[in-house]
Amino acid sequence: MATAIGLVFGASALVGALLSPIAGFFGDRFGFKRVLVGSTLLATTVAEDSRSTALNLSYVPLYVAGLTGGTLGALLARLNLSLVPLTGAVFALTASLVALRAIRPGA
Repeated sequence: MATAIGLVFGASALVGALLSPIAGFFGDRFGFKRVLVGSTLLATTVAEDSRSTALNLSYVPLYVAGLTGGTLGALLARLNLSLVPLTGAVFALTASLVALRAIRPGA
């Protein structure tokens, strides 16, 4: 049972990671709102017994971030504990700058 659960979560994380750049491309090309509405509509057309699986795939980026963030934090803590919050701050600042650039008109 544990192996089956691991395979399902591992496969969903891998598929989500592989599809994220494609989803980003479609979001850039057609607009975030259109892609979001389209994906919501797609999820509701899935058979009811499979719908929870389809909707849970929206959490894949969160799963990947949880795994990679924890691993990176543990590796950095082995070097120097103060590197953990510093690295988190750098990632947060970088993400903020990327978001600001993305929402700025003409960017």
